Amino acid sequence: MTATSGHHGCPQKPIKGSSSVTLFSTPNFQSLSDKTMDEYDFPEYGRQCELITPWHGYHRGTIVALSEHGFVVQFSSGAEIDVYKDEIILD
Repeated sequence: MTATSGHHGCPQKPIKGSSSVTLFSTPNFQSLSDKTMDEYDFPEYGRQCELITPWHGYHRGTIVALSEHGFVVQFSSGAEIDVYKDEIILD
């Protein structure tokens, strides 16, 4: 199991316009693709599960995304971990 961060910072670049206002643009690092859309569109999304081996006292969570190894499970505290499919039991 690997803990992941729920927030990613996005640097902004200033854009100088003809007026005295400075605008900010957030760079587009990744275009939407089928893989990105499928990360949250799968049958197990939103299902409750039980960890076979508890993590920091948590044993139940919600599947919130696909990961490279299996799923991302979120707990009531907001913490998220990556789990393999054989580390959980789906309700």
